[in-house]
Amino acid sequence: MQENPYNININYGPTSIDRPLVINTSYTYASGAVHAFNPLVNHVLGDWTISGISTWQHGGYIPAALGNNVPNFSLGQTYTGVPAALTGVTSGLSAKTYFGTDAPVPILPTLTCDPTSGLKSNQRVNGNCFNLPAIGTQGGQKFPYMSAAPYFDNDLAIERTFHIRESQSIRFRASAFNWLNHPLSDYSTTTPLTLSYNVDYNTHAITKNYNANTFGVMDWKTAAPFQRIIDLNVKYYF
Repeated sequence: MQENPYNININYGPTSIDRPLVINTSYTYASGAVHAFNPLVNHVLGDWTISGISTWQHGGYIPAALGNNVPNFSLGQTYTGVPAALTGVTSGLSAKTYFGTDAPVPILPTLTCDPTSGLKSNQRVNGNCFNLPAIGTQGGQKFPYMSAAPYFDNDLAIERTFHIRESQSIRFRASAFNWLNHPLSDYSTTTPLTLSYNVDYNTHAITKNYNANTFGVMDWKTAAPFQRIIDLNVKYYF
């Protein structure tokens, strides 16, 4: 969906797969032999291998992630006070009313402040910074990067091979996925990211029809099956 079919220069922006910063790390540590205790304890504690993978990536661009590829936050607008005597005038507002065209031009909000500033806990976008553009005008220009929550995950494994005799051995491995049991914040629905306005038919006065204080606040955290998962594996070789 385009922002403006008449000016392709303003149709560029971050995609839904955009991640400005991604950090992936992998590590392995071999403990080596232990000589601090008696032979049996040294044998049990020595020669372990610890490995892991840690991933952190910056959150993507929220408007693109919503699926409409334009920063309008599913913007909805409704006429109020439409005279009953008028026929053919409905409460719905569209590009026809705003721009006098049947072209697929989404109505984009305007900014009254920086929506990435003044954020509360678990809030990614400041809902007080949006407004509906005046009829006949378009918003949506020079939006800052409104980032979703970052992704963070850590996987860890420890393993050791115990030689019994000749060609016989036992290999023990314990793996923990998301071993820190770190939950990820997100949105349960798109409701906290939906803009809605009322427009008075006679005065064109615009009023918000959403809770600006809860707009952009993440209301959900990952749970099962994304919690810590531990996998134990024992193999006998002979």
